[in-house]
Amino acid sequence: MKKFKQFATLILLSVMFVTAAASCSDDDDDPAAAAAKEIAGTYNGNLTCTVMGSESVFEDRTFVVTATSDSEVSVKTDAFGEAQKKSPPSKWREWG
Repeated sequence: MKKFKQFATLILLSVMFVTAAASCSDDDDDPAAAAAKEIAGTYNGNLTCTVMGSESVFEDRTFVVTATSDSEVSVKTDAFGEAQKKSPPSKWREWG
């Protein structure tokens, strides 16, 4: 009878281990959400630039966010700044 209890305990522990190990598998079978396409659009806001410790805020800027793939975007804005320090129109590619 003692051997039967040990055998039953061993079987029960084995079943519990297999169940626990199987529940920890990777379930990333779903395709990634196309987040880039969801955030694509035109946004308005302030742009803060810091150059050599000096901060400049450019208010009421327009940013155009375009999806270049399912996970990457391109961000564009018009030229900004004062005449001597003016930045040309900017484009950041493959920001993902």
